Amino acid sequence: MNFFEPSCQEPAINESKFGLCDDQDGTKAYINVGDIKKWIATVQNDRNKSLINFYCN
Repeated sequence: MNFFEPSCQEPAINESKFGLCDDQDGTKAYINVGDIKKWIATVQNDRNKSLINFYCN
């Protein structure tokens, strides 16, 4: 996996809570704010810091 590949990066996010999703269908993992049922991990960002670049595999 090339962590510097732009197609594997998500834009910065500053939501207070969001999830990471992986549909297990060959597509890349991604950040999601609205569909909690799809989350495989939860990120709690109480200070709403701008979190840079999420990398997929």
